[in-house]
Amino acid sequence: MNIMRVNRRGVCCSHVISRRQLLLLLLLLIGGGFGGGLYIAERFAPVVPLPSELLAELDEQRQAVASARQVAAAQVTTLTQRLAELDARIVRLDALGSRLVARAGLDDGEFRFGELPAQGGPDYDGERRLPVTTTLLQQLDALAQRIEQRDQQLRLLDQMVRYRELQQSLQPAGWPLLSGWISSPFGERTDPFDGELEQHDGIDLAASEGAEVLAVAAGVVVFAGIRKGYGNLVEIDHGNGYRSRYAHNKSNLVIEGDRVEPGEVIATVGSTGRSTGPHLHFEVVHNGKPVDPNRYLQAQR
Repeated sequence: MNIMRVNRRGVCCSHVISRRQLLLLLLLLIGGGFGGGLYIAERFAPVVPLPSELLAELDEQRQAVASARQVAAAQVTTLTQRLAELDARIVRLDALGSRLVARAGLDDGEFRFGELPAQGGPDYDGERRLPVTTTLLQQLDALAQRIEQRDQQLRLLDQMVRYRELQQSLQPAGWPLLSGWISSPFGERTDPFDGELEQHDGIDLAASEGAEVLAVAAGVVVFAGIRKGYGNLVEIDHGNGYRSRYAHNKSNLVIEGDRVEPGEVIATVGSTGRSTGPHLHFEVVHNGKPVDPNRYLQAQR
């Protein structure tokens, strides 16, 4: 293709352009026009508002975030309250456990309720780690359930210890005098008044007149007065078929219906009734039959 060109002097000249050069020239012209059009469109185009669907989605996301914050705040409050409850329960359990250990005479080095229990095990490099599939609240609920079970167990143990202590307090044990000696044993003996062989249903404990007479077990006074042969008599019902009798007293210090505890002073030594001198006639009756009190005198509470 020939292109004619005239210079300033009016001289005409021609140039020969190949097809390849012509194609490149056309491409440059087209590209420049397209780029300019884009620049003008971006520079002077009006602002297009966001679609309503996108605005609605953004609003839903804002609400979801706000709801998540509320749930998180509620969970924090719940966790705080739950932890406070569990802490209070643990304090009560520790106090109850320590009291039971002291009362039952257990080894306080073995049962340390104020310390965490010893635990351990081999390291499996995470191979046996369980996946976290439960929430913290569920874990706390499980812990609360375990504490509740432990609380029930300790309360049951406390009741058992109390029952054992009650049974022990009701079981005759120990001496009814602070000092004295056996002047006549239980069983067959020679009657001190007529010399005949007789059955002695108790034991006689010689002591000073006015010495304190002690209850050998807890119970209820069912008789306090004068009975033929016994003189001033105190009889105590200990339950489980056991009764104890304290005779020849100088004075009775309890009345019928009184509740007495082991070691409580109930009378003073005297020589009332069929007696040759100051002493205490002590009987133990089980299911209506006299038994040898000596076995209870030797018992330790």
